[in-house]
Parts: sequence; structure tokens; C-alpha cells
Amino acid sequence: IRRYLRDRRVSLAVFCFSALAFAWMYVALFPSLKSQMTAYQDIFKSFPSAMMEAMGISDLNIGNFASYFSAEYLSMVWPLLAIILSISYAGKALAGGVESGTIGLELAQPISRTKLYLSKYLAGLIAITVFTVTTLLGVVPLAGLYDIELEIVHWLQLTGMAWLFVVAIYSLAYMCSAIFSERSRVYGVVAGVLLMMYVARIVASLEDKLDWLRSLSFFHYFEGSKILTEGNLNSTGVMVFTGTIILTIIIGAMWWSRRDLAV
Repeated sequence: IRRYLRDRRVSLAVFCFSALAFAWMYVALFPSLKSQMTAYQDIFKSFPSAMMEAMGISDLNIGNFASYFSAEYLSMVWPLLAIILSISYAGKALAGGVESGTIGLELAQPISRTKLYLSKYLAGLIAITVFTVTTLLGVVPLAGLYDIELEIVHWLQLTGMAWLFVVAIYSLAYMCSAIFSERSRVYGVVAGVLLMMYVARIVASLEDKLDWLRSLSFFHYFEGSKILTEGNLNSTGVMVFTGTIILTIIIGAMWWSRRDLAV
């Protein structure tokens, strides 16, 4: 675990710094945007409601920091960085080792496949936890620099839900990494699944008859705006993410312990 984290400390630092830089930019812009709230609010009102809902900003209030920050940072920037980080870590952990041939040296050590599987998983989990806590709770002191008041409890709830969201994606990618022997296949499969989930959420917001598609999308359960503005934590989402994490870990471990590896 120490070696895995040490080898990837630079990439983790870059992701954390990049996300915090975006967050700082949006926080710094808020006071000036708030002073022009009426003009901006009129512009957003002219957008189709379906499009606003598809983007996850149907209740946008530019004068409210939680609503504004959710639309600017949590609807696209943070999830995208978190997804890239989690998929890349998962792909390199197992499939990357099989692809490069280095997994043979690790399997030659006096440890079981299951221990190797869990060790690499936990290392990635630690990295993802550091990223999530740093890039979300790190916004609290940044907001304080600009005298922006926050509901700390809501931010803690958001961090917990965001952690479950990205760990569920990481676990799915890690399972694929245990199944495939090339990183490209892991990236392609997981990216394809997430793209379908995102499209399903958009289609469901545009057509009432297809509203059931929302339940198939991770993005539907990760509702940062409702958590920050209302403290509304989706209990169904918690169960979906937790179930996904447990199921994918078990399936991945069983597949990894039984598969033939040509190294």
C-alpha cells in the first residue's frame, strides 16, 4: 500500500491541486456575480427547463452560494476529475500490471492473490478519500476568505455522498481491472457504462414516460445541489452506492483469484 501511494503521489497531488484551483476560482467569482444576480438570473430563466434539469441545475439561484457552486463545480468539474482519477487508478492496479508483465513479480511474492487484490484496492481507496476530502472540505476555508457563510453539516453530508459516488465508480473499474488484461479495455468499458448512465439521466429528464431511467444512473443519486441547499441526503443513493461497492469487490476478488494469468 505504501509503495502504491508513493508511486502515485505526484498524480494525486496534481488532481487535488487542479480541483482546488477550479474551486477557488468559482469561490472568488461569487461575490461579483452575486452583485449582478438579477441579470444572470434572467439569462438562466430563458433556458429550457429540461436542459437545466439535464445539467443538474434546475433550481439554480445565482445569489445562493450552495446553488451556484453546485452548478459550476459539482455538476461537471468535480465529477469529471474524480471519475478520471478513480478509473486511472483502478486500471493501473491490476490490468496495468498484467499488461506490462510486472504482475508476475508481485505474484511471485509469498502473499495470496486475495491479499494482493485487497492491498491494491485499499491503496486506491486511500488516494480517493484524500482527493474527496481535500477538494470538497477544502472549499470551506476558501469560502471563509471571502466571508461566504456555509452550512458545515451540509458540506459534511456532501463529502460523504461524493465519497460513496466515486468509490462506487472506482470499485466498478477495479472489478473490470481484475477481469481484463489491458488498461484500455477497462477505461473503455467503464467510460461506456458511465456515458450510458449520463445519457439515461438526460433522456429521463426530457421524456416523462422514461422517468424510470433515472434509477439506472449514478448521477441521479449524486445530487450535490439538494444536499448543499437543503441537507437532503438521498438514502436510496446511499444503498445503491454501498451495494455496488460490496458487489463489485466480491465479484472482482473471485474472478482475480481464479483467472489464469500469462506473464
